[in-house]
Amino acid sequence: MKSSLSSRIAIVALAAVLTLAPSLSQAGGQTLKRSLGNITQFPLDIVLAPVQAGNRLAKNMKTEKDPLALKIVMTVPGWIFLTGNNAFGATMRAFAGVVELPPGLFLLFRKDAEMYPVFPITERGGALVNKDTRAFHFMIGIDYAGGNVMHKGDTFKQQ
Repeated sequence: MKSSLSSRIAIVALAAVLTLAPSLSQAGGQTLKRSLGNITQFPLDIVLAPVQAGNRLAKNMKTEKDPLALKIVMTVPGWIFLTGNNAFGATMRAFAGVVELPPGLFLLFRKDAEMYPVFPITERGGALVNKDTRAFHFMIGIDYAGGNVMHKGDTFKQQ
């Protein structure tokens, strides 16, 4: 009797796998890919926050029309502020990854269904390393202070 029950469970499990296999091969998985990327890569963003702060500061020094004395005086406070800003952005990236994980797992089984990013600046900010592969999107050292937060067509509607 016990082996009969075990064989029935095995047959049901095999049928479930064979039923889901075609849909898994067609599933998008972008939400899960983004979630896992955010969760695994945010520590490197925190470590590289001072580097990106220096990059952003150098770009701003070249493009802004401020007096030279102001640029010199604001260098250290600006670098401290931008380092904190990038470290906080990396922390928000981790939070967004955790929030997107359950929907990402659910949407993995749905064909042509994806979720809008919780923290879109992660995908829009410049990064020291930006390499998209089929399995994983490597964005390491994101410049959270310099990305375009809003793009044409982005809207925030109150319900």
